[in-house]
Amino acid sequence: MKIAIADDHALVREGLAAMLERTQSVSEVLEAGTLDELIDLLEAHHDVGLVPLDLNMPGMNDLATLEYLQDAYPTISFAILSATEVAAVARRFLEAGAAGYIPKSADNNVLLAALNLILSGNVYVPPFALKKAALANGQALNLTERQGDILTLMVQGSSNKSIAMALGLSESTVKTHISGVLKAFGVQNRTKAIYEAIRLGIVESP
Repeated sequence: MKIAIADDHALVREGLAAMLERTQSVSEVLEAGTLDELIDLLEAHHDVGLVPLDLNMPGMNDLATLEYLQDAYPTISFAILSATEVAAVARRFLEAGAAGYIPKSADNNVLLAALNLILSGNVYVPPFALKKAALANGQALNLTERQGDILTLMVQGSSNKSIAMALGLSESTVKTHISGVLKAFGVQNRTKAIYEAIRLGIVESP
């Protein structure tokens, strides 16, 4: 798959490109520093599959630009790169169809895990943007914040591997947390835990 990195900071582009070029599923990495340069690239390369997109790049107009790009290039996935770590902002872009919202503060392992998750066809939701509809209920069950994050992803249908990639954890750590979630609900499997979490309003139904 071809990827076009759209960011006005050359160091950010170079760092992402270096990581992506080591990913087997990536055939070529292109770079753009402005919205106009990105559009020129997409017009010249019709086989681009993913665009990590900087919100503050010259020419960007917040959500309107994302919606324009999605309409103009419906076969391409657009993932937001941002220094803004506000849950409401991240959710607004994800609800608009972004393939992920990746904070620039994330370390290289999390960045690569997020991009690999998106390349595998999933959506990357940063931990700070995960919804916890009834935190008091979760606290009453003695769920930790991390268990709440994992429970939310379980409800979304994510596998252990996908959860590990999304949160930058090992699969064994995810399994340990899931065991804790099952114990908190007093159930034996994920399906029953998900049912109870939705019924109690701890997480929202997908």
